[in-house]
Amino acid sequence: MDFRLTDEQEMLRDGARRFVADKLDYASRGKRIASGEDCWGDFADMGWLMLAVPESAGGLERPLEDIAIIAEELGRGIAREPFIFSGFLPARLMALAGTANSPLEELVGGAQRFAAALYETAHRYSLAGLATVSSKQPDGSYLLNGSKTLVLGGVEADYLIVAARSEGDTAPALFIVDANVAGVERRNYRTIDEANACDVRFKGVQLPADAILADTAVATSILDRALDEATVLLCADALGCMDRAIELTAEYLRIRKQFGQALSNFQSLQHGVANLFVEANDARSMVYRALAACAADDDAGRPKAVSACKIKVMQAGRFVAGQSVHFHGGIGMTVEYPVGEHLRRMLVAEQLLGNSQHHFERYLAGA
Repeated sequence: MDFRLTDEQEMLRDGARRFVADKLDYASRGKRIASGEDCWGDFADMGWLMLAVPESAGGLERPLEDIAIIAEELGRGIAREPFIFSGFLPARLMALAGTANSPLEELVGGAQRFAAALYETAHRYSLAGLATVSSKQPDGSYLLNGSKTLVLGGVEADYLIVAARSEGDTAPALFIVDANVAGVERRNYRTIDEANACDVRFKGVQLPADAILADTAVATSILDRALDEATVLLCADALGCMDRAIELTAEYLRIRKQFGQALSNFQSLQHGVANLFVEANDARSMVYRALAACAADDDAGRPKAVSACKIKVMQAGRFVAGQSVHFHGGIGMTVEYPVGEHLRRMLVAEQLLGNSQHHFERYLAGA
């Protein structure tokens, strides 16, 4: 894989960076949060929601590295919109399932929003033996009962892609569930980085026979691949978050004066910022390696590469963002200054799609 950006990819990056600067500036962030405003319609207008969608469903079917460019730029802008969890992941699950009746076209236009409701409190990051159960009825329909936690994008979702096991089985199947039908209850909240999330409870939800997206025979392999790719995108988001934190820190040290000179003149601080740069670029190398593993369609090597990437990137992200706040002193913890928000984003990202302990165990299991 050639890791130099093509002309087309540079245009994609530059357009995304301009969008973030114009629409997601930090000065107006508090106002957007208070009003509930988001840029999902703009994401659709920019064509970002169609990047992972097959051409046959009206999408662009672009490679993962193109989507990672968008994720990285949104990480720079600490965007609250769940591009990975409401845009990429549902689209990828539906595309891999290949079900003729999946509403991919509705996702592309942004008119209908989707979220993946996969994880449960008691099962942490495992999707085997879930407590959410689908019971097949004599007429071919399904009855869904159970609950899901930390559904990012679930607050705004019109449809949920739900992982549930069949009675008497431990492997999951995937269902598309109308989020507004009787029996679906949502408890909404915000994470510490101000992202909207919810816990969802399904109480005797009636599903039609065609609500099944992938049965137990194929759902596990579909989930493994889609979640690995989403994990790499989450790491790309972290790269953007780290890079912007370093830029803010370097700028602050150039402006802030102490003992009659700029802080950037002190060698110990110069070395400190250089260490941040090294950590961020080490993490970038791991993301490139994971992107290559995903592109190679290597089901054996991909999980190890992705887990190694998640471990390294999140360790680097916590260090870079934490040290950036440290270099700023007290102002780094204020809401009015953005660098603290970068740290909060990294703390949340570290727990999504498998924390370090989960990925260490997964990496060793594949050794």
